[in-house]
Amino acid sequence: MRRHELQGQTVTLKIKYYDFNSSSRSLTLAEPTSDTMEIFRQTRELLRKTEAGRKPVRLAGISVSNLRPARSGYQQDLFGKTRQRERSRGLNEAVDLINQKFGEKTINPASLLGNKHRK
Repeated sequence: MRRHELQGQTVTLKIKYYDFNSSSRSLTLAEPTSDTMEIFRQTRELLRKTEAGRKPVRLAGISVSNLRPARSGYQQDLFGKTRQRERSRGLNEAVDLINQKFGEKTINPASLLGNKHRK
Protein backbone atom coordinates (compact mmCIF):
# COMPACT_ATOMS: atom_id res chain seq x y z
CA MET A 1 0.00 0.00 0.00
CA ARG A 2 2.76 2.41 0.90
CA ARG A 3 4.58 1.76 -2.36
CA HIS A 4 1.45 2.93 -4.16
CA GLU A 5 0.83 5.76 -1.66
CA LEU A 6 -2.43 4.26 -0.40
CA GLN A 7 -4.01 3.79 3.01
CA GLY A 8 -6.80 1.41 3.97
CA GLN A 9 -9.58 1.68 6.48
CA THR A 10 -10.93 -1.88 6.77
CA VAL A 11 -8.82 -4.78 8.06
CA THR A 12 -10.11 -8.30 7.35
CA LEU A 13 -8.84 -11.62 8.70
CA LYS A 14 -9.90 -14.88 7.07
CA ILE A 15 -9.18 -18.19 8.78
CA LYS A 16 -9.63 -21.63 7.22
CA TYR A 17 -9.59 -24.46 9.75
CA TYR A 18 -8.31 -28.03 9.37
CA ASP A 19 -11.84 -29.21 8.49
CA PHE A 20 -12.08 -26.62 5.66
CA ASN A 21 -14.64 -24.54 7.55
CA SER A 22 -13.72 -20.89 7.46
CA SER A 23 -14.53 -17.67 9.22
CA SER A 24 -13.87 -14.02 8.47
CA ARG A 25 -13.65 -11.10 10.85
CA SER A 26 -13.22 -7.47 9.88
CA LEU A 27 -13.22 -4.04 11.40
CA THR A 28 -13.26 -0.55 10.03
CA LEU A 29 -10.78 1.86 11.57
CA ALA A 30 -11.67 5.42 12.50
CA GLU A 31 -8.77 6.66 10.33
CA PRO A 32 -7.21 5.01 7.26
CA THR A 33 -3.70 3.62 7.77
CA SER A 34 -0.77 1.97 6.02
CA ASP A 35 1.14 1.46 9.27
CA THR A 36 2.37 -2.13 9.56
CA MET A 37 2.14 -2.23 13.34
CA GLU A 38 -1.38 -0.77 13.42
CA ILE A 39 -2.57 -3.39 10.95
CA PHE A 40 -0.79 -6.08 13.01
CA ARG A 41 -2.46 -4.88 16.26
CA GLN A 42 -5.90 -4.85 14.67
CA THR A 43 -5.37 -8.29 13.12
CA ARG A 44 -4.33 -9.68 16.49
CA GLU A 45 -7.59 -8.37 17.98
CA LEU A 46 -9.58 -9.98 15.16
CA LEU A 47 -7.71 -13.27 15.71
CA ARG A 48 -8.91 -13.35 19.31
CA LYS A 49 -12.48 -13.43 17.98
CA THR A 50 -11.89 -16.67 16.08
CA GLU A 51 -11.39 -20.29 17.11
CA ALA A 52 -7.72 -20.22 16.08
CA GLY A 53 -5.74 -21.84 18.87
CA ARG A 54 -8.69 -24.00 19.86
CA LYS A 55 -9.01 -25.53 16.37
CA PRO A 56 -6.08 -26.28 14.06
CA VAL A 57 -5.68 -23.69 11.29
CA ARG A 58 -4.98 -24.60 7.67
CA LEU A 59 -4.76 -21.08 6.24
CA ALA A 60 -4.84 -17.48 7.44
CA GLY A 61 -5.15 -14.39 5.29
CA ILE A 62 -5.12 -10.67 6.02
CA SER A 63 -6.40 -7.97 3.72
CA VAL A 64 -6.84 -4.23 3.92
CA SER A 65 -9.59 -2.60 1.90
CA ASN A 66 -11.44 0.69 1.50
CA LEU A 67 -8.25 2.06 0.01
CA ARG A 68 -7.69 5.76 -0.62
CA PRO A 69 -4.75 8.00 -1.43
CA ALA A 70 -2.43 8.53 1.54
CA ARG A 71 -2.60 11.91 3.20
CA SER A 72 0.70 13.71 3.58
CA GLY A 73 -0.23 15.43 6.84
CA TYR A 74 -2.41 14.64 9.80
CA GLN A 75 -4.82 16.86 11.64
CA GLN A 76 -3.50 17.88 15.03
CA ASP A 77 -5.21 16.21 17.96
CA LEU A 78 -5.48 16.93 21.65
CA PHE A 79 -4.03 13.67 22.94
CA GLY A 80 -0.62 13.37 21.26
CA LYS A 81 -1.42 10.77 18.58
CA THR A 82 0.04 12.99 15.88
CA ARG A 83 3.59 12.52 17.21
CA GLN A 84 3.14 8.73 17.32
CA ARG A 85 1.79 8.71 13.76
CA GLU A 86 4.76 10.73 12.53
CA ARG A 87 7.18 8.40 14.31
CA SER A 88 5.45 5.33 12.84
CA ARG A 89 5.43 6.88 9.39
CA GLY A 90 9.17 7.58 9.60
CA LEU A 91 9.87 4.03 10.75
CA ASN A 92 7.74 2.57 7.95
CA GLU A 93 9.55 4.72 5.38
CA ALA A 94 12.95 3.56 6.64
CA VAL A 95 11.90 -0.12 6.55
CA ASP A 96 10.48 0.32 3.04
CA LEU A 97 13.70 1.95 1.76
CA ILE A 98 15.89 -0.82 3.20
CA ASN A 99 13.63 -3.53 1.73
CA GLN A 100 13.63 -1.79 -1.68
CA LYS A 101 17.42 -1.56 -1.72
CA PHE A 102 18.34 -5.00 -0.30
CA GLY A 103 15.31 -7.12 -1.11
CA GLU A 104 11.86 -7.87 0.22
CA LYS A 105 11.75 -8.87 3.90
CA THR A 106 15.34 -7.79 4.61
CA ILE A 107 14.11 -6.01 7.71
CA ASN A 108 10.89 -6.39 9.71
CA PRO A 109 9.65 -5.34 13.14
CA ALA A 110 10.72 -7.95 15.69
CA SER A 111 7.18 -8.13 17.04
CA LEU A 112 6.11 -9.67 13.72
CA LEU A 113 8.52 -12.59 14.14
CA GLY A 114 7.48 -15.84 15.80
CA ASN A 115 8.74 -16.74 19.27
CA LYS A 116 11.47 -19.04 17.90
CA HIS A 117 13.17 -16.03 16.26
CA ARG A 118 13.17 -13.82 19.37
CA LYS A 119 15.87 -15.61 21.38
